[in-house]
Order: sequence, then structure tokens, then C-alpha cells
Amino acid sequence: MPYWRSERKWKAGIATLLLVLLTLAQVALAIWISYWHRELFDALEAGTLTLRIGERFVLAAAADAHRALESRGTTGKLILVP
Repeated sequence: MPYWRSERKWKAGIATLLLVLLTLAQVALAIWISYWHRELFDALEAGTLTLRIGERFVLAAAADAHRALESRGTTGKLILVP
């Protein structure tokens, strides 16, 4: 019996359809994330969204920054400056 008339063709067809649908879902998710990132960075650029910087540490004091984070005595972001 030729392949195109066998029962196995339905399994292959369903597997192919699922693969196509998963690929389309992955592309849609990537597009949605791209739009979200664009809105986020547009808001940062416009100043409607601001980041709160708690402290700045020189790179040599990275251990101090880590201790500050561990102690939970910080608010905002900690920035390591080279």
C-alpha cells in the first residue's frame, strides 16, 4: 500500500501541524515581547518611568555591594561602576 493511503500519513500530518502551530506561537510570543520591550524603553526615554538607584559601587568594591544586597538594607538598584 502506498504511503499516501496508509494510516501513518495521519500521524505524520498531525505531527507536522503541531510543529507548525508551535512555531507560529513562538513567533507570536517573540513579537509580543518585542513590542513590550519597545514600550518599556520608550517610557524610560520619555521619563514617564524612572529607575530608582539606591547606591553606586566601584567595581573594586563589588564584595561590599554584595554584602549590602545580602543584608537587605538597600532600596532601589545597586550599580557597579567600572
